[in-house]
Amino acid sequence: MPIPGLPANAVGSRVVEYGSPWQRSPPPHASSLLESATDGTLIRTEDEEVAPSESGRRRKKFKRLVRGFRRVFDPTSSKRLTQSSIHDPIHKPALRRQVKPEEWRAYGYWARPYIRGVGVVRNSSPRPVAHESELDPDDIFGDLWGRHGSPHPERWVPLSRHPFLPPRPDAFVLPDPASPTPTPRELQLNPYLEHQLLGMPSIVFDISMEPTAITFSATENLIPLMPGDLAQPATFPLVTRIVISAVADDTAHPWPWPITIYNSSGVKVEDVFDCIYENFRQFLTRDEYDRLSEKKRYLVQRVLQARCKPLSDSPYAPEYTDEGVRRHDYMLDRTLFRGLEPHPHEDDTWIMFVGSH
Repeated sequence: MPIPGLPANAVGSRVVEYGSPWQRSPPPHASSLLESATDGTLIRTEDEEVAPSESGRRRKKFKRLVRGFRRVFDPTSSKRLTQSSIHDPIHKPALRRQVKPEEWRAYGYWARPYIRGVGVVRNSSPRPVAHESELDPDDIFGDLWGRHGSPHPERWVPLSRHPFLPPRPDAFVLPDPASPTPTPRELQLNPYLEHQLLGMPSIVFDISMEPTAITFSATENLIPLMPGDLAQPATFPLVTRIVISAVADDTAHPWPWPITIYNSSGVKVEDVFDCIYENFRQFLTRDEYDRLSEKKRYLVQRVLQARCKPLSDSPYAPEYTDEGVRRHDYMLDRTLFRGLEPHPHEDDTWIMFVGSH
């Protein structure tokens, strides 16, 4: 049963049962697939073409009427139109299919299958392996338990294939080093990374806390992201490199701590979260701190003092101490990740949005 509040691409609690063939996620209906031009122009679906709305029919009728009046009062208009259509090239925008939520979810099922009695195993691998082949079910599942019934998910052979296991989604092919890398505007972001303009994002990711603390925002109870959620691709199509070169609304120009995320088999959601966290937990150098305005230094010091305050007044309580100002202290209270967008002035980088809790 689906958990209320989980986004449509969330993996949830679906498990692999030994002896039961894996049932694929329902494929998206061909007539409902939206395609988008690289400039964001939406192309109507087949259903919309077959059954246009009443307002759409009125607009078409009005346009035909206007064209008829033009031909009556300006006989040369049709000639000009014909000539212009011959001499002016038609630039059709390249189309790309929009990945559906169930396709992101299917990749998570394949990359980190959840096997009852054992837990999550790593089915994807950062590098090609020689044993990507059909294996006997006993060889696949039998080695996951020890002599006394203890689980051993570390024994899993990556890239294993079997009817009991989720298949690798066809849409997400490994990046081709010989092909040009798509620009951010040509990519579709994973829903976990999309910029949320209004309201709470679908996840709660405080960039000052380890990604293991990321939870869903709309569920009744605190539910962390599953390993299969974190293993989903960051983009479609897959890319090996993502660069975050700025933080929205920050006065620093250029942004002093750009984040480069690299994965030779394609950047995953987990890679993005890990690199963001590791970036912001670094300490400010003395020069970086001295370059801050007097007001900014005062505000940063207040954040640092609040973060390093002992959790108890008891003299026996260990006081939490730190070695200095970290980059997330510089962010003050704006440590809630709100997503990424293509950088408006740079073709190959992204801009990160943050907000307050």
